[in-house]
Amino acid sequence: MNTIIIEDNLDCAELLILELKQHWPSASVIGQSDSLREGVSLIKTLRPDIVFLDLELTDGNGMEIFDFFEKPTFECIILSGYRKFAIEAFRNNALDFLLKPIQSKQLIEAKKKYISRNSHLAEPAAKLEETTTRNSINKISIPTSDGYIFLKLEHIVYLKAMGNYTSISIKSGQKYTSTKTLGYFEDALLDKQFIRINRSTIIPINKIIRISKGRLPEIELNDGQIFTVSARRRKTVVNRIII
Repeated sequence: MNTIIIEDNLDCAELLILELKQHWPSASVIGQSDSLREGVSLIKTLRPDIVFLDLELTDGNGMEIFDFFEKPTFECIILSGYRKFAIEAFRNNALDFLLKPIQSKQLIEAKKKYISRNSHLAEPAAKLEETTTRNSINKISIPTSDGYIFLKLEHIVYLKAMGNYTSISIKSGQKYTSTKTLGYFEDALLDKQFIRINRSTIIPINKIIRISKGRLPEIELNDGQIFTVSARRRKTVVNRIII
């Protein structure tokens, strides 16, 4: 699906593009703008299937875009840092409302809504998604203080919470610090065979070689490291990793 992003915050736009590549690769970004007027021109010229629209732009309110299209031929997904604008978004028949900073779980739900509303596109979209995913390198983008780094999922050993930051350890022994919380990565890795086992730790399921019984089970990874599962997450963890 051809996609346009109308967002005046460059960091938010870049993060959205990275999230789309990971969780909605068939939504190909063909145009990007930071203003209402230019965004309208892009839509008329490129005729996208989906428009991601920020509400607060350099030259007006994003909702004004509907004044230029009597019968929009595109689906609109509203972006805003304020939940109070959600009602207005749906009054304008927006497909979805994503609260900034955008989380992976939100985008995955938006994709489901798009396929449901456009059921005639579901089969070709699913095939394209499958092909794109199969041919791409299985990586995740890690937001850091000075940009992004990209890590292969198979190289990640565990992720640890550090207050509002996250430490990511990889097979080589190197560690990276991300400016995102562990909750952010819990959502980002939702469908990638990783699991949160306690308040501060996420581990890859395919590296688990042993789990003990008891109220606080111990998990051993294939490199010998041992982690304790919290009582609150015990049932979820056991049900997910034991066949």
